[in-house]
Amino acid sequence: MVAWWAGDGDARDLVGSNDGVLTNGATFTQGMVGPAFWFDGIDDQMRAPATALPVGTSDRTMEFWFRIDEIVAPEANMVVGYGAPGNWGQSYHIIVTGSRHGVTNATWSQWGSGIGGPPVVVGLWYHVAAASQGGVTTLYVNGAAFNSGSVSFNTAAGTDFIMGFLDQIRKHKGAIDEVCVYDRALSAAEISAIYAAGSAGKAKPVVQAPFISLQPLSRTNIAGTATAFTVEVLGADPLSCQWRLEGANLVEGGRFSGVTTTNLLIANVQPADAGGYTVVVTNDYGSVTSSVAQLAVISPGRFSNLSYSPAMGFSFIFRDATVGRPYRIQRSPSMAEGSWVDWQSFTYTEPLALTDLGATGQERRFYRAISP
Repeated sequence: MVAWWAGDGDARDLVGSNDGVLTNGATFTQGMVGPAFWFDGIDDQMRAPATALPVGTSDRTMEFWFRIDEIVAPEANMVVGYGAPGNWGQSYHIIVTGSRHGVTNATWSQWGSGIGGPPVVVGLWYHVAAASQGGVTTLYVNGAAFNSGSVSFNTAAGTDFIMGFLDQIRKHKGAIDEVCVYDRALSAAEISAIYAAGSAGKAKPVVQAPFISLQPLSRTNIAGTATAFTVEVLGADPLSCQWRLEGANLVEGGRFSGVTTTNLLIANVQPADAGGYTVVVTNDYGSVTSSVAQLAVISPGRFSNLSYSPAMGFSFIFRDATVGRPYRIQRSPSMAEGSWVDWQSFTYTEPLALTDLGATGQERRFYRAISP
């Protein structure tokens, strides 16, 4: 086995280096073996490198469980595989044919031709496998060989492995579970045994080296508020964490707490706290650094030098705001809900002197600054 995406709450490769990324809201659901990937049939996708996966005409097997929840695409209602889509013979995919074909059959495809399988019923789980040896590919469904043939393929190297969405006529609404690729053709007995194991699944390797299953998210905070960064990690205990700001280790105390845990808390955020946050997770088997989470700190600004003249109205200076950020100054005669109206809009660069000529003869007027 050279790749195994189990879909157990993350997109990591259990046996190789091809950790994937979920995009456009792809998530998880109850699968055939524990959790599974779930795709919304709009644009959800799992994409991973295809490093060390078989290419060219070499022998291989790809097998997994799937469930179609709704027929949503005219060409293909499930796409799992890798190669160079759009180039004849250069892909290695398992699909379910779309509504344009009049049938929804499980099919192995090399983009141009393929090996057809049986019709698929919406809402049911299926196990499917494509095993290629010596130029002959056999399609297995639910543990049994269904069809085989000598369909040539020459899978392109340096591509990505994709599940879910390929394009607007090839996309999947439903679940995909336990996706595995092997650098040899599994025997009929081996494929039958995987199907027979059902929800017990294959024995998964023990996670030893640290792995970040949930990356920290970027934040935007108003100065003076509190914020937090969180990660979820896997790996053999003991695991240690160290949060960093722009590559420098943070020290516990003051406004920072949890700097050596999976949850970093920052109280009373200040402009100096803005920047890129990462966490390094380490155990006896290695270390891993999270993706960068940016903290943007917005200063609300303040009003100073307020004065009033019957001839000129109210004058003041707006200052200490975030340079380069858009602001709106609103005004109101009473502060009542619905009484605020936009008065000035600008991008802050330096202290700005403002005069409200429309306030002549006013006893009072209220002002506030808003930054989106």
